[in-house]
Amino acid sequence: MRVGTRPQVVAHRGASHENAEHTLGAYLKALDQGAEALECDVRLTADGHMVCVHDRDLKRTAAHQGIVSTMHLAELDELDFASWKNPWADLDDEAPEVDESHGKVLTLRKLMETVADYDRRVEMAIETKHPTRYGGLVERRLAEIVREFGWDGAGSPVRVMSFSYSAVQRMQRLIPTCAWSCSWIAADPGRCCRTSSATTGCSGRGSTCCSSIRAWPADSPTAVTTCTCGPSTPRSSCRPAWTSG
Repeated sequence: MRVGTRPQVVAHRGASHENAEHTLGAYLKALDQGAEALECDVRLTADGHMVCVHDRDLKRTAAHQGIVSTMHLAELDELDFASWKNPWADLDDEAPEVDESHGKVLTLRKLMETVADYDRRVEMAIETKHPTRYGGLVERRLAEIVREFGWDGAGSPVRVMSFSYSAVQRMQRLIPTCAWSCSWIAADPGRCCRTSSATTGCSGRGSTCCSSIRAWPADSPTAVTTCTCGPSTPRSSCRPAWTSG
């Protein structure tokens, strides 16, 4: 995304260099630093809540053996999602006091409330994580929350992305009015292809021409050219999207 002639400043998982990722503290810090958009990953809990957690398990961020999708929100709320970032904080007598709630599991609803209540426009880039045992229920639940906030039409501050092309298609069906005001991004190399003129085409269903976006999946050293919807173009003019990066 761009703001005028420059790239938009997006806080990836909040101010995650200084604070534990996906915590309320990280996002508040990012807003204080002037972030224009907040990026988050979302997963569905066993009792239907959307939480901002990147990994499917909790070993890295909460020192717990559990799986996010098998736990209830109340169970997740008992865990510490912040200490791993600065394990020696308790030994620092000069460290400022920290609100414990800023290091707990963060629900998507709470993050959206924070954005809605902020004193300037802040956008959100929400990534649905797949594969997951709940499949399309993730996008259906996300669409419900977006509608509750009235962010399902023109001017919406929300854009949704996923490495699952099917997930992006689901969101387009669930909130069709938002498709033109939000950037639905499918980081799926099997669905996109690139032309020599730097215009891409989706090689999946249909023959949609796309603008080029490069992404680096966490589990791959190779860059992927991804796509957003645009005018129609023959797929025969495209070549594979994988590029060295």
